[in-house]
Amino acid sequence: MYILMSFSPDLPPDSPKRVIVKGPSVAAAGQTFTLTCITSSANPPASINWLVDGVEVATVASLVSEGEGGGWVTSSDLNYSLERSLSLAEISVECRAYNSVSDAVVKETRVISVIKPPGRPSLQVEGVGDVVAGGQLVVKCSSAGGNPHPGVTWVLNQRTPFLLLGKYQGLVRE
Repeated sequence: MYILMSFSPDLPPDSPKRVIVKGPSVAAAGQTFTLTCITSSANPPASINWLVDGVEVATVASLVSEGEGGGWVTSSDLNYSLERSLSLAEISVECRAYNSVSDAVVKETRVISVIKPPGRPSLQVEGVGDVVAGGQLVVKCSSAGGNPHPGVTWVLNQRTPFLLLGKYQGLVRE
């Protein structure tokens, strides 16, 4: 429902006191997510703008409806597509609301964790030559990327007899 009236003359002028951001706190790389920003009542209605990692998003439509106690509540949906960047682990999304009554801006920030699959595992065999029964063979498995950091599980003859030796900044080795 769109309200064409921009000011309620029977109510005193008032700026929005708060905003609430609703939506996910986790999203997958390469996918789109939606956040909704809702203001408290204001007179005249508040304007909303969105920032993603500090950069203002091009015009996003807003819906204005009558507030329960009078005034106007403004809401806005941000549909945002995440990149498939290997380095992106999270993004910061901020909703800001304001109107002509005050210079004050109310805002709320949501940090979205970006989940992504690990890279292909890579095996490295250390040492040269033949391995004899009872001897030792060192095999390293690593996977770069992924958020959260990937785990590696060794399986030999349908059993998992190996232990995790360490995780190193987005690179997991066992």
